[in-house]
Amino acid sequence: MGTTELPTAEITFDGSITYPVGPLEKGLANVVGIVLVYSIMTVGLSSSAFMVRSSREARTYAKFRKAFGKNIIEFPLVSRQLEEIGYLAKSSLAGSLKLYKLFLELPDGFQGGLSYEGESKELWKKGLL
Repeated sequence: MGTTELPTAEITFDGSITYPVGPLEKGLANVVGIVLVYSIMTVGLSSSAFMVRSSREARTYAKFRKAFGKNIIEFPLVSRQLEEIGYLAKSSLAGSLKLYKLFLELPDGFQGGLSYEGESKELWKKGLL
């Protein structure tokens, strides 16, 4: 089992103390659910942050780059395009952070491998989990 962020490995711990991370009858589903949700959330948040940084760098570059004797940010089409890129980047980040907030507010926390009931079931139906 593994993802890009978490390499595949198998480790045997003889005599170690263990604690269940979910119902024992769910077995590996507990861990897989937690790893996959964490991985997906990390990718979403990271991508949004990269978008915001890229839009800021593009705007900064446009402020000092000159073409035809003017800074390129002074050209209406360039300025408008940078505004749109910035808006989309900030919207993406806001959506990612809202999803993370909802995730943290789950009534019983996230429980990998469990069936979704109550508020968690509603979030699942909306595609937020």
